[in-house]
Amino acid sequence: MADNSYKYSDAGQHWRPGLIAGCTVLSVVWVGSLFWGPLVPIWDWLDRKAFFFLNGSLLESGAWSQLWAYLNTRAADIVWAILMALPLLWVMIFDRRWAPHERLARVLLIGFSMLIAVFIAKRLGGEIGRWSPSNDLRPFVDLSKMFPELQPKTGSNDSFPGDHGVTALIYFIGFVVFIKRPWLTVLAGFIVLANTMPRLMGGGHWISDVLVGAVGFTLATYPWMVGSPALQGLQRLVKPASDKLLWPVLRKIGISPD
Repeated sequence: MADNSYKYSDAGQHWRPGLIAGCTVLSVVWVGSLFWGPLVPIWDWLDRKAFFFLNGSLLESGAWSQLWAYLNTRAADIVWAILMALPLLWVMIFDRRWAPHERLARVLLIGFSMLIAVFIAKRLGGEIGRWSPSNDLRPFVDLSKMFPELQPKTGSNDSFPGDHGVTALIYFIGFVVFIKRPWLTVLAGFIVLANTMPRLMGGGHWISDVLVGAVGFTLATYPWMVGSPALQGLQRLVKPASDKLLWPVLRKIGISPD
């Protein structure tokens, strides 16, 4: 049975227009600071320093460089996607603090938020058409030439805002706000680093793509996750299907969600 002694949060249960408006304005201002105003030269300086420091550490064609080459491959992206899904699957099946349909709704809300944020980021960010540092700065340590057999991705014509960073941050916030298990939150934090660092090391993204772009688009998504009745609506929507279809199937194969 669900643990009713657990203290419920009102995140995702009610409309909070002040939070939505405030985060939206902050998001616009934060993203705008990369292109207009007094912070532009600061971001430019930080971008260059971070690129030459991180990418420059790959000068030697050894195990260190090979590690980052592999982490920039499509295969590594698939592995990380699977690893991101496993904690969500654990919550959905084994976290007894909520009823089964409530667990499913929390997992779906995190997943849908990630997809929506990436869709918006790609549509709006694609209009900017920002080149990655590997196309702009020299010297550049090109992992694709050092390890051509791995076919690592080291460049982009639309690096802003960094879809890896957006998905990872939304994922992390989902665990902080909706799951609230310390060990899973720490794991989600590690996944944030694991999803953002490879492209920074390989030259596929500027550090401002993450610090400004990913954070800015996450700021725009976050209030809709917690400041709207999205979770409440999903719980009502999935309850009939989860009660009649999903959980009976799991019970038949020996997994009890109750």
